[in-house]
Amino acid sequence: MMFGFSCFTLSMWTFAPITHDWGWRELLLPAGLRGFGQQFAVAPIVTLSLGSLAPQRLKLLPGCSI
Repeated sequence: MMFGFSCFTLSMWTFAPITHDWGWRELLLPAGLRGFGQQFAVAPIVTLSLGSLAPQRLKLLPGCSI
């Protein structure tokens, strides 16, 4: 999870000098790094928050298809 947050932090740092003149080439690396980091940060959070729920309760959650 810390790796994901580190990638996300690094991507936000690379977004700091953004201007309206930036094109897709300048945005590609920071946006890709942000998405890559979110994969490592979001999955453990969801697992920690929903992992202890019983399967009967998981069916009641919106957006879950179990």
